[in-house]
Amino acid sequence: MQDNLISVSEYAKRLNISVQAAYKQVNGKLKPYLIVVNGKKMLQPEALEAFQENPIKPTSTENEFKSLEIQIQILNVQIEDLKQQREYKDQLIEKLSNIISMYSSQATLPESSQAVQSEKKRHWWQFGK
Repeated sequence: MQDNLISVSEYAKRLNISVQAAYKQVNGKLKPYLIVVNGKKMLQPEALEAFQENPIKPTSTENEFKSLEIQIQILNVQIEDLKQQREYKDQLIEKLSNIISMYSSQATLPESSQAVQSEKKRHWWQFGK
């Protein structure tokens, strides 16, 4: 019977899993197949069959892919909406900057005309100078 036993590391190699994962299974679902020989943990060959009956299911399913595709579509719609908002705000900023520059140019004209008016308006005691 000992000839048919396999070590935990050999079990891990056959199933292409890490030794740590194999020991975790040994302490869990493979406990019925565990035999300790000279202080070394060995497994009965039926442990391989038990593992193959309940293979690890892949974490990705078709439903998950569909939900991810839907999320991607929603995010793409949000991106397009944000782009439109940005363009609209850029247009507003451009209009406001044009208005500000127009008012600032108008504001400088009265100041220059005030300077001219102050030169024209002189008091009676300044006429001799």
